[in-house]
Amino acid sequence: MYPYGSKGKIVLAVTLIFVLFWCGCSFISRAPIDKGPEEQDEPELVKPSAPDADPQQPREAPDDLIPEQEPALLSKTSTLLISAVGDIMVHMPQIKAAEMPGGGYDFKGVFEEIKPYIEKADIALANFETTVGTPDRGYSGYPRFSAPHELLEALRFAGFDV
Repeated sequence: MYPYGSKGKIVLAVTLIFVLFWCGCSFISRAPIDKGPEEQDEPELVKPSAPDADPQQPREAPDDLIPEQEPALLSKTSTLLISAVGDIMVHMPQIKAAEMPGGGYDFKGVFEEIKPYIEKADIALANFETTVGTPDRGYSGYPRFSAPHELLEALRFAGFDV
């Protein structure tokens, strides 16, 4: 069923984990989203203190103060919403229920209630666990799943990207 067997599953899992950590896992920290240009904080001016300087005494503002520099990537926070759905496949009763009187199939109604959730995601992944057949060869459910191409159209309609 999987072209690379269990190795393919492992590669997919490792890739998804890498993407989540690479994105900074900001969805876990619930950190605020980027500030607009008008809302950004002014850079803090920093001057190294002399070793014998009294920390209680106010410092004068000499001309050699410089803004503290932060790397651009670390100074902004952003989020990435990933939706992952598994095991998209249809059995024969579902195929027959989607059959249209004039020919063809319509699976869009199956995804109607989840469509708003899938569309909100920046990346929506689906595990398409079937093949796409042809009318000549016929369609089938268990154990040799083969679905009409209209199932792919319904996945696009629902908002899936991958």
